Amino acid sequence: MDQDIGTVVSKLVEIYRASSAVPPEPGKRFAPIDIADFTREPPPSRIDCVLDRRSGLDYAAWCIGATLAAVGGRSLMDKVYGVFEQQVGTKGAVWLDHRWCGSGAGWYA
Repeated sequence: MDQDIGTVVSKLVEIYRASSAVPPEPGKRFAPIDIADFTREPPPSRIDCVLDRRSGLDYAAWCIGATLAAVGGRSLMDKVYGVFEQQVGTKGAVWLDHRWCGSGAGWYA
């Protein structure tokens, strides 16, 4: 399991570094992770909010978080987040928190 977490974290680090190199487009955001979305049929698509390279990278990070939430819940997300923060520091942790922060039953750093 730790090896799997390391693989996920290394992918998140790559996305974070790539995202940091691309300037944001003003006003472009997408919905946070919400566990309730997994029970909706059909599940909501967020592909329409991927409008540029930066938001595409943000969406990739969101998809990883959504997958972790579906597979292992908040505890798995917490583990990945902790390792990610150790590797990239506080600024990176804030970046990931903004990609994963949800409402209601969502994830909070």
